Amino acid sequence: MNKSIFKWIIVVIAILAIIIGIMYLIDFNRMKNGEEVIFSTWGTKYAPVLAIRQNNNAVSEKYQKYSKTINNVHLELNIPNEWKYKEVQKNEDESSYEYALKLYKNSEEQYAMLYIYNNQFGVCGTGRTSKNITLNNGNEATVGYYDGNKNWSDISFYSMNKNMAVINYGLIDNDAEEVIEFIKTINIVYLSTENSNKKPENVTIEVLENTITNKAAEILITDNNKNQYGWGVEFRVQQKIDGKWKELNYISDDLAWIEIAYELDKNNQVKMKVDFEKYYGILKRGIYRIVKPVYDNGYIDLYSNEFEIK
Repeated sequence: MNKSIFKWIIVVIAILAIIIGIMYLIDFNRMKNGEEVIFSTWGTKYAPVLAIRQNNNAVSEKYQKYSKTINNVHLELNIPNEWKYKEVQKNEDESSYEYALKLYKNSEEQYAMLYIYNNQFGVCGTGRTSKNITLNNGNEATVGYYDGNKNWSDISFYSMNKNMAVINYGLIDNDAEEVIEFIKTINIVYLSTENSNKKPENVTIEVLENTITNKAAEILITDNNKNQYGWGVEFRVQQKIDGKWKELNYISDDLAWIEIAYELDKNNQVKMKVDFEKYYGILKRGIYRIVKPVYDNGYIDLYSNEFEIK
């Protein structure tokens, strides 16, 4: 009788060991896959990855995923649910921008406006300070401030699109800072423009011989494209050294370009002054050329004829 009871005890213990082993394997595999355990963590310090995924989903639900295609630019932005947005129709008499998106929270009278201008965005350098921020896509943007004001004035995106900027119209303190944070989610994709009728070979940039000094010169741009490029103030200077073109460095990182869009005359021409001294200092003797960036499915460089500083 005693031997029979002992055998049953051994059988029950074996069955329990098998059951516990199965329970352990189930929980072990769930922990391995980052899932919540069913029975126990079996003495292991463990937090399920599932909880993190749920938190991430909760965060993503706090944003509205906005997207818009403007010509060949596809724009994406995550806008917090507490913020409202409105696309602003372009006035037929207003030719400075192609697209505008109004972003506001508590009042339509205090807002930020995201613009895509027809020409490169420019700023006034007087009284201006700036800082760079890193966007979620890895590109940099520049936040501008004026006259010691703690609230930002503008955000520019030269590394992505020189025509794009956000302007602050009355946002202060936390609201202003919130815009900086969610503007970091901005991203743009350039779409194909196979049908573009802009061709660099239809443009000439001539440095006018009788205007050349080591401080400045005048250039004459002729753009015979049917759909002409946008011509702004920005220029760069390259010097020919040992038969190769070398980019000159600006004299300061704090220099900025004012926002001016030049109109071509009836001969498809425009004349403009390039101020070497302001951006590069006085040029030394040598062979140079002017570089003008223009927008065509991204920025491209167009070059002037060579000229000599004697």
